Amino acid sequence: MRYLLLAVAMVGCSARPPSPAQPVPPVPVASPQPPAAGSPPAGPTAPPAAASQVIAPLAPVVELDAAQRAAQLGALDREGDDALATGDRDRALARSREALAIDPEHLPALRRAARVHMGRGEPELAQFIIDRAVATDAGAKDATCQMLAGMLAEQLGNPGAARAAYQRATELDPNYFPALVVLGGLDLQSGGDPAAAVELLERAARLRPDSAVALTALGTALRINAGNLADEPGKAAYRRAEGLYRKAIAVDATYAPARYNLGILYLDVELFGLFVDRLQRALQLFAEYKSMIGTDPVALENVDRVTASAQKALARERKRLEREELRRQREQERKQAPPP
Repeated sequence: MRYLLLAVAMVGCSARPPSPAQPVPPVPVASPQPPAAGSPPAGPTAPPAAASQVIAPLAPVVELDAAQRAAQLGALDREGDDALATGDRDRALARSREALAIDPEHLPALRRAARVHMGRGEPELAQFIIDRAVATDAGAKDATCQMLAGMLAEQLGNPGAARAAYQRATELDPNYFPALVVLGGLDLQSGGDPAAAVELLERAARLRPDSAVALTALGTALRINAGNLADEPGKAAYRRAEGLYRKAIAVDATYAPARYNLGILYLDVELFGLFVDRLQRALQLFAEYKSMIGTDPVALENVDRVTASAQKALARERKRLEREELRRQREQERKQAPPP
C-alpha cells in the first residue's frame, strides 16, 4: 500500500506527476518538535543560510504597471513550470527567483521553489519556503500549499502533521483531488479506516473518472474493505474493485500499480475462477508490472516476493490436481475391473 501512496502523492501538484516507480527518497533528519508550552505562535521559520539562493532578488525590484507585472509573472511561471515538468530543477528555480524579484509573495514561484528543494532532498529550504508561502494572504487559503506542507512533513517523518495538512487542504477546497487521494490512501494503512477511505476515494473518482490513480486507489479501498462486509456486499465490492482496476488499465496502460493490485485481487479472492487460472492471471499481471517499474528497489522487492509466493502456490496446486486426477483414474479403474 505504501507504494500506491508514493505513486499518487504528487498527482495534481505539478505540471507532470512523478513516475510511480520513482518515489521521493526519505530525508534522514529528525522530525520537527512541537513548540514548548507558552511559546508564541509559530510564524515563518528563520531562513537557513542557503535561503538567499531563493529569496534574494537578482536585482532591485522594478516598478511595473499591473499589466506588465502580470505579463512578466505569467511568462516566468510558464517557463518555470515547463522546466519543473521536464526535470530541469535549476531552470525552474531560476525562473522562481526572477518572479520573486518582481513580487516577493508570488505564490506560484514560492510553491515551485519548494517543490524543487523537496525533490533535491533539501528539507530546511523547502520548509522555510512553504512557511513563507502559507504566511501570505493567498497562501493561507491555498490548498496546494497545504498539500506541499503535508508532503514535506511525510519526508521529515511526521505523519501526524502530514495528515493535518492534507485535511486542511480538503477543508480549503473540498474537491481538491490530490489530498482526497492521499488521505484515502493513509486510511488504508495499518490501523486506518477502510470505510472512510472508500468515501474519500469515491469523491476523488467522481472528480476524475478518467484518472487511473483514483480508479486504482478506489479499487484497493473496496478490496480491503470487502472483508469487513457481509457475504453478498463483500462479493459486490470485490467485483467492483476488479472493474475499477480494469478500467484504470484501459484509461492509462502505462499506470503500473493498476496491474499489481489486480494481480493481488486474483491471488487472494476465490470469486474470480479456479485457483490455477487465478494464479496464472496474477503471475502475468505481476510480470507486466515488473517490466514497467524500472529499477525502484522497494517496488522490485515487493513484486518479486508476491511472484515467488504465487509460483509456489501454483506448483502446489498443480501437484494437488495431479494427485486428485490419479486418484480419480484409479477409482474409475477399480469400478470397471471385472469382479474376482
